[in-house]
Amino acid sequence: TRLTTSFSNSDSEQIQGYLMKQGNSMIKDWKKRWCILRENSLVYYKNRQDETPAGSIKLVTCHAKPNEKVKPLCFEIITPNRSYFFQAETAGDFQSWINIINSTCTQVMEQFLEGKISDVPETSVETNTENQVKQSTLSAYTLGLNAVVKGYLLKKGKNILKEFKKRWCVLTEEKMFYFSAEEDQNPLGEIPLVLSTVKLSEQKENTFEMHLPTRVFWFQAVNSSEMEAWITAIRNASLRIFNDLHVSTKEEIT
Repeated sequence: TRLTTSFSNSDSEQIQGYLMKQGNSMIKDWKKRWCILRENSLVYYKNRQDETPAGSIKLVTCHAKPNEKVKPLCFEIITPNRSYFFQAETAGDFQSWINIINSTCTQVMEQFLEGKISDVPETSVETNTENQVKQSTLSAYTLGLNAVVKGYLLKKGKNILKEFKKRWCVLTEEKMFYFSAEEDQNPLGEIPLVLSTVKLSEQKENTFEMHLPTRVFWFQAVNSSEMEAWITAIRNASLRIFNDLHVSTKEEIT
């Protein structure tokens, strides 16, 4: 069945069609799923005629990107908690799904920040983050930028062909700042956590990626424990922001 698109009364494009989806189990098998993008969710069913979905992905603080290293015509939906992998039937469908999902994610985030929607995914913050960070050589402190974590990382941004550069990184409750050196007062740049997602990278060992809607940042830690500590701290900080926004949005609506 070919991909089909339609427009709702709200002028938001809806899309549906069959995709192959990778399972989240240890086996990582691929199964055919009937997928429908409606409103602020991607809903998938085992069969087209099913009334009850097998699962759904809320399209808030997430984005889609090509990942043909996994399979041809495969794309990845990155959320704060995990990544979902789908494979399209044709190159046209492949690009259409990515474009419409990203467009929808942007619209949903804008509506959420404006308080126009309150139906958001359940999120939870891991309670052992502090212990994980303390077990690594990262430093946690409450001075200066009110940081959660700070430490040196190798960073690559914008141009994927450039070499990694050593940067002093400071994770606060709202942003990731990076400096040329620890003693610098002015950051080279910052990454807002409310718009970003983080995941393991396949580029180099002990590397993770921070994705914004418009670009990707790559960071490399000195070992796997530090990499995992950074990823966990970033995810938890992002989820706290999201949960706080959810609470404030509900209060405004009520």
